Amino acid sequence: MICKPYETTFWGSKYTITPVLIDQKLGDGKQIIAFQPLATRPNFYIIYIDSTWDIDNLSNNIDHVCDHYEEICEAIEEEHGPHECENELLEFPALNTDCGAQWWKIEDIDKYLNGKEK
Repeated sequence: MICKPYETTFWGSKYTITPVLIDQKLGDGKQIIAFQPLATRPNFYIIYIDSTWDIDNLSNNIDHVCDHYEEICEAIEEEHGPHECENELLEFPALNTDCGAQWWKIEDIDKYLNGKEK
């Protein structure tokens, strides 16, 4: 599936962005999150992760998304590469986590997908 463009607001400016769907599913792949590196906002990735990974890092759950940060980054880099490659800086969708990242649960995936295959 590929994502469709949509309008969003970031720091008071309007943008049309197209999220990037990551093909690799992590764990059981039953939970969907947006993973947004701060350096490339408002762009973000959509990734299917394990349903037991808690989005809230402050919960008492044993497994949190932050515990799988490297695994998530590796899945993205396998498909889109790092933002630095042979001394060249690449644009999004290459992964740039120099400033960290944030994530949130996606409840309605149909909002982002257009139903077409890659």
